[in-house]
Amino acid sequence: MLSIETGKLLERIPFAKVGFDQNPILVINGGQGFMMKPSDARMAKDAQRLKRVLPDDRGFILLGYDPGVATVTVENLVGDVAMIINQHLGGKADVVGISYGGVVASRLALRSPESIGRLVLIASAPWFSAEGERRLRRQIDLIHAGDLNGLLQEFTSLFRNPWLNFLVGLRVRLGVDTWSSDSPSQR
Repeated sequence: MLSIETGKLLERIPFAKVGFDQNPILVINGGQGFMMKPSDARMAKDAQRLKRVLPDDRGFILLGYDPGVATVTVENLVGDVAMIINQHLGGKADVVGISYGGVVASRLALRSPESIGRLVLIASAPWFSAEGERRLRRQIDLIHAGDLNGLLQEFTSLFRNPWLNFLVGLRVRLGVDTWSSDSPSQR
């Protein structure tokens, strides 16, 4: 049976820990961590999917993102991860960064190389171009404004299947609020 512990590190950053390893791999989630409200169930589900691709002989901790932060910067995220490594992992960790999490992990490795044992980037790059930073900031602003139509315009596609992209676009244009706690699907 897969043992998953969930909670918050630094009293605000959601995590899921798999296994009881004394030297767990620290996995920094991708940008979808900003798009969904963090819940213990969501973190556990993401951790279960990750378990299939990570080494069987190592435990890991999957980090989400602080849901209360109004303005997010890579440097603030790096500071949070550095604090987690120092306070909870003995000052050094093997780090895996997924997508946006890889950008955070890369910056951490530059800022505090002594805190990184091994660094692995999955579907990521070590930094954003100026245009990439501008687009990311715009997407975050659109999310905070609740402008799903504008957010949808920022992406050429969300899914590989064009039909699913069409359905998402239609749903957003029709104004169906699938993320609201007042939506019929959530009642």
